[in-house]
Order: sequence, then structure tokens, then C-alpha cells
Amino acid sequence: MKEKQTHRPWLACLVTLLVLATVAGSAYGLYRLAVNKAEDYYRSRYLAFTFSNEDYDYSESTAKLPDPGGSFYHMTGYYLSDDKDEAEFKERLLTETEWYESEEYVLVEINLAGYKDRALSDPALSQTRQILQVWSDAGYPIILRFLYDWDGNSAETEPDDLALIQTHMNQVAPIVNQYAKDIFTMQGIFVGDYAEMHGGKHMDVDSMCTLAKHLDSVIDPDIFLAVRTPAQRRLILGSAEAFPEGNTFATRLGLYNDGMLGSVTDLGTYGDIDRAQSTGLGDHWLREQELEYQNEVCQKLPNGGEAVIDNPLNDLEQAIDTLSVMHVSYLSCMHHAEVINKWRESTIHTDDAWNGMSGYDYIDAHLGGRYRCTDTAASSFDFWSEDGADLKITLTNTGFSNFYEPLSLQMSIVPEDGSDPVSTVSLPEDELGLLTNGETCTRSLPLELRELPEGSYRICLFCTREESQKEVAFATDLPLTGHGYEVASFSVSRTPTTIPSDKELLERYLSHVRDSKNSLAK
Repeated sequence: MKEKQTHRPWLACLVTLLVLATVAGSAYGLYRLAVNKAEDYYRSRYLAFTFSNEDYDYSESTAKLPDPGGSFYHMTGYYLSDDKDEAEFKERLLTETEWYESEEYVLVEINLAGYKDRALSDPALSQTRQILQVWSDAGYPIILRFLYDWDGNSAETEPDDLALIQTHMNQVAPIVNQYAKDIFTMQGIFVGDYAEMHGGKHMDVDSMCTLAKHLDSVIDPDIFLAVRTPAQRRLILGSAEAFPEGNTFATRLGLYNDGMLGSVTDLGTYGDIDRAQSTGLGDHWLREQELEYQNEVCQKLPNGGEAVIDNPLNDLEQAIDTLSVMHVSYLSCMHHAEVINKWRESTIHTDDAWNGMSGYDYIDAHLGGRYRCTDTAASSFDFWSEDGADLKITLTNTGFSNFYEPLSLQMSIVPEDGSDPVSTVSLPEDELGLLTNGETCTRSLPLELRELPEGSYRICLFCTREESQKEVAFATDLPLTGHGYEVASFSVSRTPTTIPSDKELLERYLSHVRDSKNSLAK
């Protein structure tokens, strides 16, 4: 009996151990099962995202861009007449388009003085059509000015009757409208010395406003119109505001300035009346106040003209500052020679690629828009909880002005081998279209990483002018591909190089299970 009792505790221990081993084995099995599920979840979620922009140069290039929406221009003039030799006239037109190939824009002046006492004849209208046709065929954006005077003597050469000027406007309007896509802006209201809206018989306020509003009514609304001074613009619009609410004329009425940088008043363009003390819309404000007015108006409407009379205001550094504030798109390469030559002989001093270059070349390159990408960045990416990252793209326009139409920005994700994009995102860019003088804007675009096959990719930007669908060339040395400018790159990998610890795997997996249950409960 005693022996039996002695062996029973050992048996109990053995049973206990077997039970514990069985429980432990089951627990370990469950543990391993959970770890395996957690690892499967990890492998299904794993996605490595590596973004790179270190090898990309975002600085501004010094290239003269094609079709930047502005340029130096040359000017030419034509006198309409019933007795013109048609063969000679056609030969002159064709020859002139070849003479002026160095400048991208042309100011075409069409003199109507031969018809100061009658309506335009069929030959005169035919000549008008031929003039616009040949310059359109040559690919020049046209700055158009109808006038009655080339010699500062408009009182002798323009019609006595305001109604006849309106008739002339009516007659040329269908021809002008036919070439709306080729006409950059239309200067003046036909009257005044040189059609610069001073002198002559019809520059009293009532006549000026009547002619301007009549021109607005007959000329295609896609063509910008322009008047000589800010004060005239305010009188015509009936408001001191740059864009009075509900006034559609204000959205097309820009400015031109043929006394630009010539004196403190730009030869009478500005005045000596403080805006705060102004009592009438026709008052010419102080220079700085008129520049502030133009800064607002000409972010949306063209401004240009002639830089005249060598003086400190058109020394290179001062000129660049003022042209920037005025948002100048176009300048005469012929006026005045002493100013143009001063710019050619001056050297610009900057801390970028422009340093040491000709002032004329700098100004030429910055007339119009000058866009580029200046930086890119990607948000951090947590593959446990996220499916994509955000890409931030910063863009700038260092041009004096812009294209006066919205831009469309397209981002493509292109495989490293250059094959077709795997993703494309398009954004209308109203804000981008209004940037000038080095202003920037940042856009955030999604990178849907889980939708991408494993591999390396390039991010490319392609920009167009929304209305004309013209491509916008960037002022950059970034690589230009068939899908746009390459601005950054990244890679996506779904193959883990290491496996986290069991503890981390289980914590992540259990968190996922809890989140799933909570989501279902909702």
C-alpha cells in the first residue's frame, strides 16, 4: 500500500505536465497562426516608396522662349488709297514680312486719312484685308492701330463728323474680326495725333467715350482693346476701380504707353494729383499711384508701347523694376534708339544664370510669360495605413506679364523606359495664369501608389494655354520629354527586404482587425 501511494504524486505531475504541454502547444500553434496571418497582411500591404528630386535643376534658363505671349515688336504703316498700284502693294507686303523676322510681334498702322470725308471704298477695304492676311500668314501676333495721322497733325487729317469715324469702325470691323485669333491687341480709338488719343478734334470726354464704346460694340470680344492713359480708361469705364463689377468692357480694355519711362509723368501719362484728393475720373494721379493701378489692371490685360528719351528712369535696373510693375508684354524695338542701345550696352547683375548678360536680352526674354517648376516634394508615406502620397509642385512666372488666359497643367507618371504614361492628372490653373514677376503657387497632386506596378517612374509636367491650346514652353533646363518636362522621379517596390518582429507584426495586424470591425459596426 505504501508503494502505491508513493508513486501517485509523480503520476499526477506527469499528467499535469502533459496537459500543460498540450495547452502550450495549442497556444503556440494559435500564436504562430496569428503571426503567419499578420505576416501575410504585412506582405499584402507592403509598398516601399522612394521619391527623388536631388538631381533636378530648377533654376531659370536664359533661353528666349517660343511664343511667350509678348515680345519686342517692329512697326509698319500702310496708307489706304483708291489709286494704289496693287502689284506693287502686294510685293511690299510680302517683302516686309521677310525683313522683320528678328522680332516676333508687329505693330500694323493703317492710315485712313484719304477717307476723312467719305466712307471707305471697296479698294480700301480690300487693302485692309490683304494687310491683315499677309501678316497673319507670316505668323505674327498683330498689334493693330487705325489712325488718320502720322505727323502730329490730326486736326487737319481726321473727319469733322464723329459719325463718319463710327462708320469707318463699322466698315473695318468684319475684316478685323475675321483675324481675331491673330490680333494681340487693338490700340486707340482711331483719333488724336498718331492715334495716341491726344490732340485732334474728337478727344473731348463725350466724343472719346462714344468712340471707345462704339469700338467695343463692333469688335470681336476676343480682341483686347487699349487706351493711352489710365485716366482715359477710368473715364470710359465710369469708375476709378480697375474692374468695376458687372462692367464687361473693363475685362478687355487694356493700356498702351508711347511715353514709357520718358519722364516722371511718362510724358503726361501720369500727373500730380494725389488719388486721395482726386475729384474727377479724368484726373491723372501721381506716378506711383498710376503704377499701382496698372499693376492691378495689367495682370489681366495687355500693356506695352515705346520706351523714350534717355534718362535715369530707363536705366536698366530702374527700367526692369517698372516694366515688372506695369506688366509690360510688348515694346517697340525702334523707340527710342538711345534707350534701346543703352539696354543693349548695359549688363545685368544677378545671382543666377542671367548675370553678365545684355539688359536688352533680359528684357526681351521677360516680355510676356516665363513659367517654370521651381520645386517638388512628396509627403511621407506609411504603407500600413495609406494607399498613396501627395506630390507638391511649386511653379513660378518670372515674366513681366502672362498669357491673359487660363492655363491647363497636366501631370503624367511615366515608366522609366519612356513608354506610355500609367497615370495622368489634369488641372485647370486660373491662378497660375495670373502669376507674374516671380510669384509662385503650389499645387498638391495625388500619387495613387497602389495602382502602380512595381518599378521606377518619372513625373512630367505639360502646360497649355486653355483657350488657344498652345503649348507653354518652360524657362528651364529640366529634361523635356514627349510627355512634358521631367521634374522628379520615384520608385515603387512590393518586395520586403526585411520582416518586422513578431510583436510588431501582431500589433499592426490586431490594429487592422479592430479598425475593420469598427468600420463594419458603423
